[in-house]
Amino acid sequence: MISVYIVEESTLARRELEELVRGAGVEVIFSAASIDELEKHFAEEIPAGIIITSDDSARLGAMLEQAAASDLFQDVPIVVLADAAYDAAAFLRAGVRSVLSSELSRAQIAVALEAVSHGFVVTAPVASAVLARAPQPAESTELIEPLTARELEVLRLLALGLANKQIAARLGISDHTAKFHIAGILGKLGAASRTEAVAIGIRSGLILL
Repeated sequence: MISVYIVEESTLARRELEELVRGAGVEVIFSAASIDELEKHFAEEIPAGIIITSDDSARLGAMLEQAAASDLFQDVPIVVLADAAYDAAAFLRAGVRSVLSSELSRAQIAVALEAVSHGFVVTAPVASAVLARAPQPAESTELIEPLTARELEVLRLLALGLANKQIAARLGISDHTAKFHIAGILGKLGAASRTEAVAIGIRSGLILL
């Protein structure tokens, strides 16, 4: 069972969202009108579930910034149900794990949530718009030098949302070495952040979702 936490300002929209995602292995644990309200609910525990936010672009962006600034939600994958007109690339750069169309069916959302709960980055079916808007590498698509086999392993673990320590543990290397590989990946891909590196990796075929 996937535990879902919903943040949506509109009471009506929040109820509709609850009905949309509930079922098919998805349980709505708590829904709130704001990040502040959700923080109070989890004042004494760190949620292990998924936060779904659905609102207009400006308010949604503000909520994502607030969630990113809170230590409480650092390890919680965030899924956004968005209209195609939203700046989905900006959501990904803000650390969102998945940007989904608000027109998806309950079954489609359930499949996406299942993938996200296992650490995958899901950007379908608006993937083409997301990746097209994501920061592009240098005009030339040729890398200064190709990624090594180890760097490809690290990049794919980044796509799973793993932190440096988790990557180090998974590969049996030190935290310092993991950071070294990530720095090399960013340089070779011309990426300014881990999220951007993942977006470039997906677009270039280095990462398959």
